[in-house]
Amino acid sequence: MLVMKIALGSLLLLGVSVSNAAETVFSVHGSGTTNPSKCYWAVMERMRAQSKLPIHLTYRAVGSTTGQLEFVNDLQNSSVADFGSGDLPMDADRFSQLNDVGIEMIHLPVLLGAVSFFHSVPGVEKLNLTSCLLARIFSRDITSWDDPDILLKNPALQTSPTGLDITVVHRVKGSSSTDGVTNYLHDACGDIWPADKVGATITWDEETLGCEGSGGVTECINENEGAIGYIDAGHGINADLSEIELENRDGFLLSSEEANANGGIAAAEGNVFPLSFDEDFSDVSLLNQPGEFTWPIVLATYIYVRKELTSIEDPNEKTLLKAFLRALYTEEFNEVCVEDFGFTLPTETIRERALSAIDTLLEADGAGTPWTFEQDTEAIIGAADFVISSKRDSILDIQLQEVRGDAVELEEMLRKLNTELATARSETESLRERLAEAEGEVTQVKVDMVSSQAEYGGGDFTESDEQQLRAALVLSSLSFVFWMAWFVMRAFGWITKS
Repeated sequence: MLVMKIALGSLLLLGVSVSNAAETVFSVHGSGTTNPSKCYWAVMERMRAQSKLPIHLTYRAVGSTTGQLEFVNDLQNSSVADFGSGDLPMDADRFSQLNDVGIEMIHLPVLLGAVSFFHSVPGVEKLNLTSCLLARIFSRDITSWDDPDILLKNPALQTSPTGLDITVVHRVKGSSSTDGVTNYLHDACGDIWPADKVGATITWDEETLGCEGSGGVTECINENEGAIGYIDAGHGINADLSEIELENRDGFLLSSEEANANGGIAAAEGNVFPLSFDEDFSDVSLLNQPGEFTWPIVLATYIYVRKELTSIEDPNEKTLLKAFLRALYTEEFNEVCVEDFGFTLPTETIRERALSAIDTLLEADGAGTPWTFEQDTEAIIGAADFVISSKRDSILDIQLQEVRGDAVELEEMLRKLNTELATARSETESLRERLAEAEGEVTQVKVDMVSSQAEYGGGDFTESDEQQLRAALVLSSLSFVFWMAWFVMRAFGWITKS
């Protein structure tokens, strides 16, 4: 059914594209951090579905560092893309260089997101680590999950197998998540994590595993038993990774989900942003802020825009960019970023200042037609060309929402199945150990009986004696097989029933 829905939607979308081929298509393109990419794509798709005129908005998820490089573009008169995005502000040197050649820019804080640590230790759901333990793990000072210092913080932790090695997973190619995590480790545990190991790109130990993008880190954690890595919390939670509870600045242990439920993501915002969004943001940090429920690693996601939009040739594309930026601060469009992707929105004060900053963007060489939004029905006005109307929709968008609902149900099924699988792995290993012990006991009893018979002049150890000794072992083996068969039948029946 899902495949049919998607196929039908694709055909309808193709038909729309063909019928509009003769019309002008207005385009806006961006590039940057991977963390909010799904949020941006969802907003762009909704705008496309609600626009009367054909529009084409794209975003390349290439990482914050690449996004900044393409935005600066060697200080050329135009950026590679129409806007950039990153989870870290433009550094002071780049900001100064842009201003020195007469290029002004603004930072728009559009989202707040938590970065968290996730692991793949089998059968372990709850794991607590301090900043200094994390620093020692990521610097390879601690290499095993049953290290005494980890067990001191997690006395109930039992790894299977014992001595399970830690695989450290990290981002590659310059990442804002890396910048946030390394700054946090240095700020909270500077004696172990020095300043020269801070930044979006650092030199990692050769025994660590580098993976590209949020999706790549997720795969690396899932595919390596005993792995630990960092990723934006919403992505990790949606991927059903096991999250590590962190100790915040005030000494409270909590998960990012608990922090978010108690306003601990938004609490990190405080009063850290400059009053004017065309100022230098390089000193802005939301890391390790005080508060009982405040999450220690919070990043602001920024849109970078040059104040003069002279690099965009079509005046109507300049106004389309401004409309997209406004949509990111509009509930109808940004609610998906909160509900589906786990982000937190900035405060109303920041929203109002951001909208004012968007109004300062200069179209310079010709005013385009402003794109407006129709929320409530506006007869005649809502039917105009440059109106993005909530009264329009596409069958593809509706079907995608249905698919999202089905995906949520599937994720819940997988979460339950993963829990049972983790339990099964743990119990299977325990049964294996018990069987090995039973085998050893049988062997020892056999040796003892032979020795006893020799000492007291008894008869030989017969085949019948050995069969009796092995009977207990066979029964243990059968119980193991029947238990595994029950688990497989249950899991299969659950999946087929669903």
